[in-house]
Amino acid sequence: LGLKFDESMEQKTVIEFVTDQVQSSKTEAMAGNPDEARRLLQQFEFPQERWNERVLILSGGERRRLQFLKVLSQVSW
Repeated sequence: LGLKFDESMEQKTVIEFVTDQVQSSKTEAMAGNPDEARRLLQQFEFPQERWNERVLILSGGERRRLQFLKVLSQVSW
């Protein structure tokens, strides 16, 4: 079974999804940094040409990395 995102999440672009995750992050250091979403995407090896693709069309591996990014962005270090 593939990872499921709710319908509203699947319609977002990758950069929108990650930006939302950073904005809702519980860590002030991440939420206050507008470049954090781009840094996370690079760290999780999302090529820049995929940032404007909708989550809906990502491959299974890309969706797993995005889910992992989401989980880690919510963890308070």
